[in-house]
Amino acid sequence: MAGIFSEEQPKTFRCLNCGEVINTAMKECAFCGVTLDAEVAAATANFQKAFDNACTEARTLKIMALVSVGFYLASWLPLIGDNATVFFMILFVLIPIMLGRWWMVYHRLQSTEERFRLAQRNMMTAIIVWGVMGGIWLAVVLARTYLMRRGLD
Repeated sequence: MAGIFSEEQPKTFRCLNCGEVINTAMKECAFCGVTLDAEVAAATANFQKAFDNACTEARTLKIMALVSVGFYLASWLPLIGDNATVFFMILFVLIPIMLGRWWMVYHRLQSTEERFRLAQRNMMTAIIVWGVMGGIWLAVVLARTYLMRRGLD
């Protein structure tokens, strides 16, 4: 008997013929009646899961990069600036780690779906925002250091 978390549970995927969501336990599509091959259904379900995860993680990375901009701007405010700086630095370290992980796991996926192109654009947005924020942060740190040293001379 299959447990709740066992690998024997059916996985969902979109029918290759009609595009409706079905699962790997079905012998034929309930919507269009096409006969399903169990191996093809399992492979399609695995691809669909990886595809969905890639899209979700790319969107999450874009949001994280945009939130880092907010934390950076908030770091200049009195009272909350120190906390915002800590969160900015956490995101500044975490974002490239997650970008690298996304690349290692999902860069071989190929799809012509608009959702995947959007995921790729989300990744590029995250990379650009992270790079720009890193450059701004570094420029400000260097400028502060220079001005503090000039003030001491």
